[in-house]
Amino acid sequence: MLKFLRNKVEPLTETPFQASSIRKKIKGTIKQNWGFPLIGGFIVLLLIAAVSLSVGFTPLAEAIAVYAYYALAAGVILQLASYLKNKDKNNGGA
Repeated sequence: MLKFLRNKVEPLTETPFQASSIRKKIKGTIKQNWGFPLIGGFIVLLLIAAVSLSVGFTPLAEAIAVYAYYALAAGVILQLASYLKNKDKNNGGA
């Protein structure tokens, strides 16, 4: 059985990802979408709050959820500001 599986596995022909290219894409995204880190933080904080709630730490989960929603509100405001600033660039100057 293992011999059969070894014959079917193809060698990796694609180049592995490079951390520098991923870092450049993230930097470009943050420069264009200012609220991206805060909205990402909202998602992470909300996941932590859900896990805390499921484990039984209700007061901690509630406090984390409050901070998560503050991060979401700030992220949406920054996204709006970023959109208004880059509106002409994205529409081709029209």
